[in-house]
Amino acid sequence: TDISSKGVLQILQGRLNKMTIPDLYVLKIMALAGKELDLEIIKNLDADIDLDAWFVNCSNLSIIDISEDGNWRFVHDAMRRTVLNIIDDAENSHLHRKLAAAVEAAYGDQVEYAQMLAIYWRNAEGIDKEKHFARIAADYSLHIGNSQDARELYERLLEIMPDDGDTTT
Repeated sequence: TDISSKGVLQILQGRLNKMTIPDLYVLKIMALAGKELDLEIIKNLDADIDLDAWFVNCSNLSIIDISEDGNWRFVHDAMRRTVLNIIDDAENSHLHRKLAAAVEAAYGDQVEYAQMLAIYWRNAEGIDKEKHFARIAADYSLHIGNSQDARELYERLLEIMPDDGDTTT
């Protein structure tokens, strides 16, 4: 099975090698977001590409397809993992920053996205935005009765709050 998994990896890598650098850049950001591709997030990426052509190229390379429910997604989680594996540490924070900004532009006013935004901003090393969205997410989690998430988010807030006693963030 090791030989066959190496073969699959080579096939998946080969598909990615056929992409342009700008197209691969967007694909990396979307891989961070999950298996399903959210069109609102993609539209809000500050990327200088033709999105229609991006979808066609990715689809033609069998990287993404349309699910039974009509949403774009990665063809297989192995494809998404292959994309995630080529993201190096140096670009991880930057890509998360782009993703967080796009999600915030698309959904920043919806409390249901606050926890996701807190995570993305944390990975982007955007501490002020992480605090902002973690607070919203913690309060919302408590409000809907999700005490486990609320507790974890409040604990994270305590970790990142300044030691000067300032609790206004």
